[in-house]
Amino acid sequence: MINRDTYILYIADNFLCVPAVLKTILAYYNINIRDIDITRSFDIFIPESCDNIAGIKSNNPNDYGAKLYNNTINKFFKVFNIPLKEEYISIFSYEDWEYFDESVANLLNTESNIICGFSYGTLYDEPENIEIGHVSIITNKNGNKIQILDPGPRNPGIKYVDSYNLYVSIKRKKDGLWLISQKDI
Repeated sequence: MINRDTYILYIADNFLCVPAVLKTILAYYNINIRDIDITRSFDIFIPESCDNIAGIKSNNPNDYGAKLYNNTINKFFKVFNIPLKEEYISIFSYEDWEYFDESVANLLNTESNIICGFSYGTLYDEPENIEIGHVSIITNKNGNKIQILDPGPRNPGIKYVDSYNLYVSIKRKKDGLWLISQKDI
């Protein structure tokens, strides 16, 4: 069983939450890949006005951050010979919030690390950031509260969010859950 209390959180730079959560999960397995190698493995979109981060310039806030295409994370694992695998579950696979809520509870009892992709503005009630995508690691659930490990960069750390609000924010971003686990031997 995964001991979700032992994650070492890596704090994200702006628009680099995906590399930060991957670094956090890799560290859980004592796998050390340089930050720059993780970041360069993905298409990172940044605002046109951002000069301090290397990436693909865009004027569309919906683009900002890492773009994960079909099997992007599995390809990253393969390139670096990382013995992990990723399975993606679209939020639209869930019939409704109750099914999502039950699924999260069940997934927490598996050997998978659970990354959720969501609308930052929707989850944290910041209308000006509705289009900004973000990721965190789901670490626990108690009733309707889901504990997430948020890489920041703003206010990183453990947060408790309403399960229904997380469901809505994932749906708003048309994202889902990424399950990271060890490869079968």
